[in-house]
Amino acid sequence: MSWPRRRFNHLAAVLGAAPLWSPMRALAGAPPPALPPREPARLPQAECFELDSRHTGQRYRIWLGLPAGAAPASGYPALLALDGQAAFALMEPARLRPQPTHALRQAKAGAQRPGLVVGIGYASLDPIDVDARALDYTPAADCQPCDASSPRHGGAARFLEFIDDELLPVLARMFPLDRGALTLFGHSYGGLFTLYTLLHRPALFARYWAASPSLWFGAGLLMQDLDARLQRLDKPAGERRVHLAVGLLEQPPDPQGRPERSARLAAHRMLPRAREFAAALGAAAARDWPGLAVSLDEVAGHDHGAMLMHGAAAVPGFAFG
Repeated sequence: MSWPRRRFNHLAAVLGAAPLWSPMRALAGAPPPALPPREPARLPQAECFELDSRHTGQRYRIWLGLPAGAAPASGYPALLALDGQAAFALMEPARLRPQPTHALRQAKAGAQRPGLVVGIGYASLDPIDVDARALDYTPAADCQPCDASSPRHGGAARFLEFIDDELLPVLARMFPLDRGALTLFGHSYGGLFTLYTLLHRPALFARYWAASPSLWFGAGLLMQDLDARLQRLDKPAGERRVHLAVGLLEQPPDPQGRPERSARLAAHRMLPRAREFAAALGAAAARDWPGLAVSLDEVAGHDHGAMLMHGAAAVPGFAFG
């Protein structure tokens, strides 16, 4: 036995303890500890359900961030987020919690009303279901397919019917909803659908957040005759807030020097189109839509993908503030 071990064993004997054994020998002779049980991960104050649509033929998974407090007399405001499988998780740090204890959380809670967060995802459970969203979020156009990544497009009218005629009535049976305080959030094709909804059913939502809207779709279909379309639009009474956000890194040439991607970024004209759309809305507000408030945020250091995270973190305050 080595001298250090003899010394430790002598000390143990003096203290009345059992002699110290080699840690390696003890580990070798002892059974490994039992593994802790595993269970499905769950988010607090969250639920989900699935819903089949007769309008679209799709099966949706709906994620619910439960309100943190009692409903006001008018019902809860609600935030509906497209690409719900991804967006709902990204909104988790910003969601209001009941009875926050930390001063920082209390200050944030004081600026928000209790509200319902609704992530509209797909039963495939893909965070971004590329083909399903390409069909649901895009308006009907002559191009089929309209981009190389998905086979079908043009289902926006049917998806809007799903939201208005199927999803919202189900939610209203579950929770007291304030139908005059709904917000719609979408990114990319989802941002395109958000602006499509504004132009086709503006009374359905009070607030619209379009992150990096794909206004290039269908050769700029949503941009065509925009001023005339806004003049003909049956404008609802009351306040409507529309926020567009685009990253300043969405348009420069591809940093890896891929000419095909650089050409696509240049053709999409994300920044100019967002500016043109916001300007057209601003002109409509000045002309004959006094309840419309429009804002445009050009976010430094953000590319197309980062704008989803940026929007998901900020939109709960926009919806419930």
